[in-house]
Amino acid sequence: MAELAWVGDELVCSLSAVEKLESLHGDVHIAASAVTAVELVDDALDAVPALKLPGARVPGWMAVGTFYTGIGPDRRKVFAAIHHETPRGVRVRLSDGEFDELVVGAREPEALVAALRREQAPPSAPNR
Repeated sequence: MAELAWVGDELVCSLSAVEKLESLHGDVHIAASAVTAVELVDDALDAVPALKLPGARVPGWMAVGTFYTGIGPDRRKVFAAIHHETPRGVRVRLSDGEFDELVVGAREPEALVAALRREQAPPSAPNR
């Protein structure tokens, strides 16, 4: 199962060996400055566009890899790692990078969203 975590100044989506094969992609590294939002997704599979290239998709069961919303200037490129045992997940909206969004299934998506938001927040200024 894919995992999202802050590693230094990057958000890393670590994939299992099987997910790397399914997606034809390695772990995804995103600069912290490119993360614009982290949000809960109740139906992660539904949040993934239909057009895949490369990747694997079985409707209602799994979506792993690179997906597109369509063709043209308004298309979005989404990297997804979702399996039937983790139908709820996290969407990370991005700017200035390889992907426009990451959508990852999670066993406890509320906790993951809270942790990612908390760890992304800049340290608070010391009280004087």
